[in-house]
Amino acid sequence: EDALYQIALKNRQNTLRGMSALRTLYIDGELPFEELRYIAFPYSPSWQMKVIGSGKDEPYLFHLTKGKHRIRMEVTLGELAPILRSVESSILELNAMYRQIISYTGTVPDTYRDYNLEQRIPAMAEVFRKQSAQLAAIAKRMEGSSGEGNERTAIINTIAYQLEDMAGNPESVPSRIDAFKTNVGALGSWMLTVNEQPLSLDYLMVSTPGAELPDPDAGAWTKLMSGTKAFLASFYENYDDFSGEDQGGESVSVWVTSARDQAQVIKRLVDDNFTANTGIHVNLKLVSADVLLPSTVA
Repeated sequence: EDALYQIALKNRQNTLRGMSALRTLYIDGELPFEELRYIAFPYSPSWQMKVIGSGKDEPYLFHLTKGKHRIRMEVTLGELAPILRSVESSILELNAMYRQIISYTGTVPDTYRDYNLEQRIPAMAEVFRKQSAQLAAIAKRMEGSSGEGNERTAIINTIAYQLEDMAGNPESVPSRIDAFKTNVGALGSWMLTVNEQPLSLDYLMVSTPGAELPDPDAGAWTKLMSGTKAFLASFYENYDDFSGEDQGGESVSVWVTSARDQAQVIKRLVDDNFTANTGIHVNLKLVSADVLLPSTVA
């Protein structure tokens, strides 16, 4: 019926330590109000029940009319967007410099040889100083007014320090090229993880304001029963067969050699597109590559 409701979500954000995953919430394709443009889900190793609002005891109230409504959430970067663009530009420039360096030293430099990189690549020290200052500024911006380092800025501060040190000691670059490559790669991985904004959602609840919400964490007995059932199921469940229920009609069997996660994605795509349009069911089966190739050749 027409009334004011609160929205609660059972969620877990256990990937971005020291950071929050951001989402934008739409109801029936529209943004109800500006505060829903950046909804923060802070890091927590356990499941949480989050009531969308300005505080723990101040939920936002949504006027919903009688009937069906569509609630959609969209990934957003918020204030992280310009930071990630700066980090990406640094990674591109550092990778370009790495390729220049290994064109002279190779991927495994001789530690007893002087490559004279400061003469061969005059811009090397300046690039290192510039990128060190840029990354240090990014780390300071992310640390905020507290100025305290944390897990989300650790890799940025590490590579900023390394770049500043290599700029002052260019003769040490060949012996540190492997560590330099590793740190730039780690910075790229960090950027991709932050850019994805991972968040697990179990379910969403629309309820009257002040309604009692279920405990997001299962009790000890529930966990024990779930673990026991999963253990017993492991003896007869075929984890390599994604056929689903037998619904009759025409079907085809497809062997795939990809990992289980990729096979699940393929199965969903097949069911949503191919099966929905043709009515032909696909039995997806995981097969080891060393078994499939000899069978095909034979």
